[in-house]
Amino acid sequence: MKADVSVAHVLPPPGSHRLLIKNMVCPQCIQVVGEDLAALGLQVHRVALGEADASTPDGAAPDWAAIRSRLQDAGFVLLEDPRDQLVDRIKTLLVALIHYPPARPAAAQLLRLSGRAPGEGLPLPVALILRFRRPDD
Repeated sequence: MKADVSVAHVLPPPGSHRLLIKNMVCPQCIQVVGEDLAALGLQVHRVALGEADASTPDGAAPDWAAIRSRLQDAGFVLLEDPRDQLVDRIKTLLVALIHYPPARPAAAQLLRLSGRAPGEGLPLPVALILRFRRPDD
């Protein structure tokens, strides 16, 4: 499985579930999560920093307890609370912005997550990122 360090938002395939996962910070994390989900018998459609799209072969609901346990054993956390999901998505975007150029898509996605238009009173982390990004981004 090729590591996808992008943070581009794509829709999950029909019938699949989007899993938001905390503590994914590198290509090796992506590989481990993909392998762990596949070992549970899930069809893994996509794994990226902080998220994975997977489904069961028969279309039934996945075994959430088994997924949660397997991810915890590997040092990850399955995020189920919407607030925790939002906070982690912002952290993941920051990691991608700092470590995996180009930064422009990540900065634009941070703006969308903030719910504000460019130039409108931005949250401090977003304002700092936009101010100190490299000129070629």
